[in-house]
Amino acid sequence: MEENTKLDIEDKAEAPLDLDQRTKILIFITFCLCLVSAAIAGLALTFFTQVITIAPGVVAILFLLVALVFTHKNLNSYESNPQLQHKNGVLGAIAVASVAVLVTYMFAISWPRLLNNEDASFVILNTISSEGTDIIVRHPSADSFTVEINNETGTVFTTASTLIDASSDFTGKSFVRGLEPSTLYTYQVVLNTSSILSRPKSLKGSFSTVPVAGDLSSTFTFASSSCSQKSRLLGAVPMTGFSKAKTLQPDFMFHLGDLVYVDTPWGWGGDGYGFGNKQELYESFLRDVYRDEHAQALMSSTPMYFAFDDHEILNNWIEGKSHPYDVAIGSWEQYNTMIENSIYSEYYYNFTVGPASFFVMDVRSYKVEQQIIGAVQMARLKQWLIAENSTVTWKFLLSSLPFSLNKEGVDAWGCCTAERNEILDFLTANNIKNVIIVSGDQ
Repeated sequence: MEENTKLDIEDKAEAPLDLDQRTKILIFITFCLCLVSAAIAGLALTFFTQVITIAPGVVAILFLLVALVFTHKNLNSYESNPQLQHKNGVLGAIAVASVAVLVTYMFAISWPRLLNNEDASFVILNTISSEGTDIIVRHPSADSFTVEINNETGTVFTTASTLIDASSDFTGKSFVRGLEPSTLYTYQVVLNTSSILSRPKSLKGSFSTVPVAGDLSSTFTFASSSCSQKSRLLGAVPMTGFSKAKTLQPDFMFHLGDLVYVDTPWGWGGDGYGFGNKQELYESFLRDVYRDEHAQALMSSTPMYFAFDDHEILNNWIEGKSHPYDVAIGSWEQYNTMIENSIYSEYYYNFTVGPASFFVMDVRSYKVEQQIIGAVQMARLKQWLIAENSTVTWKFLLSSLPFSLNKEGVDAWGCCTAERNEILDFLTANNIKNVIIVSGDQ
C-alpha cells in the first residue's frame, strides 16, 4: 500500500505542468490572428479595388500551413522534450503572428494609402524641340489652366486655356510652340477654378529648347533610364534616382519602360485580380510615381520621352494588343504625348535634335512568339535609317528590351533573333554608320 502511494506521488511529480495546453492555446491564437489578418486585408483590398481578390486568401493559407507545421512539430514530439517544444511553440506563434500583423498592415493600410492618390497634382515636360515642348498638368482642384512662357527679357506669350475634368483624370496637355532654339525658358502654369473653396497654387519650372534638327555642329546631352519600381511594402520609398538624374542636367531624358509595376504583387495586371477592367487602378499606380517629389524635381524641368514595357501591362507580356493591353496603355497614354508626336500615330516615334536622330521602338504592342516589332514597324525603321543616314551624324535606336544576347527568354531580343539579325544585316548592307543602340530593362 505504501509502495503504491509512493509510486503515485512520483508519477504526479514527474508530470509536466500542462505545458501542452498552453502550446495549444498559443497555436489557436496564431490561427485566429492569421484569419483576422487575411479578413482585414481582403476587406480592405475589396473595398479599394471593387473586386474580390485572392491574394489575402493565399496569404492566409500560407500562414495556416506554417501554423500547422509548428503544431505538428510541437505536439507530436512533445513527450521527448516538453520544455523545448513549448519554447518552439511560443517562438513559432510569435513569428507567425508578427508576419500576419505585417501583411495586414501592407494590405489594409500601406498600399491602399499609397494608391488612394486622387488628390495628386504634378507637371510633366514631355518632348522637346528647337521650337517648343509639351506640358502635361494634373490638378484635381482646377477646371482649366494656361501656361505663361518667359525668357530673360519677360513674358513671351501665354498659351490658350486647356480644360481638365474627370474624364481625363483631371489631366490636360498644352503644346507650346514658336520658341527659339537653344534658349532657356521659364514657365508658370496658372490654374483656374470656379470653386470659391479651392484656390490651387500656380506651378513653375524651366526648360531649354534644343538645337535645330540637322545642325551638325551643335551639341546637347541626354540621359536614359528604365525600371523605376516604387517599393510599397512598408510605405512610400522616395525615388531618389530621379533627383540624381537631374544633377546630370540633361537637355532631355528617356524612360524606357517599367515606370510602374502594376503586376506586382501576385499579378494584379490580370483580369482576375481587378486591374484588367479598371483603368483608374492603373492610373493610381502612375500618379503615385509622378507625384513623387524626386520625380517631380526631374520631370518638371527636364523634358521626358517615354516608352512602355511589360510591367505597365503584365510581366513578360507577349500577347500584343489583346486585353488588358487596351486598358493599361490607355492609362499610360493619358500622362504623355508620345502618340501625338508620332508621325505614324503609333507608340513608336522618331525625332531629330541637332546632329542626331532618334527612333524609339515599340517592343510590346506587336510582341508575340518570335516577334518583337512586327513587319510594319520594321519597314518604317528601315526607311528612317536610310533617310537619316545622309542628313545626321548619329542614329540612336532605343528599345525597352535588351538588344544584346546576354539575356535569354521572352523578355529580350534574344527570343527573336530573326528580327534582330534583320536590323543588323540591314545596317551592314546599306553602309549605315554611327548607329548606337540604347536599351532598358537591365
